[in-house]
Amino acid sequence: MRISIRLNELPEMKQEEILAQRQEEMQLLTDKLNLTKFLATQRELGGTGGMADDSVAQAAKRAFFFNYTCFFLFYTSLPGY
Repeated sequence: MRISIRLNELPEMKQEEILAQRQEEMQLLTDKLNLTKFLATQRELGGTGGMADDSVAQAAKRAFFFNYTCFFLFYTSLPGY
């Protein structure tokens, strides 16, 4: 059985730590999403049109979805979620 503690029940310092960590993680996800969009736009506009562009975009997508999955699993395991 998982014990659930709400964020507002934690000491203020712990709340700040958790919120700062979540904000950093969300910023990383946002940056990776923006990179994925940028790479897709470059590919649509032509870029160099080479196979390297496709492999970079695919690697970026894999990294994004892997990190998003890790973030989701971590976030849902936090107290108060």
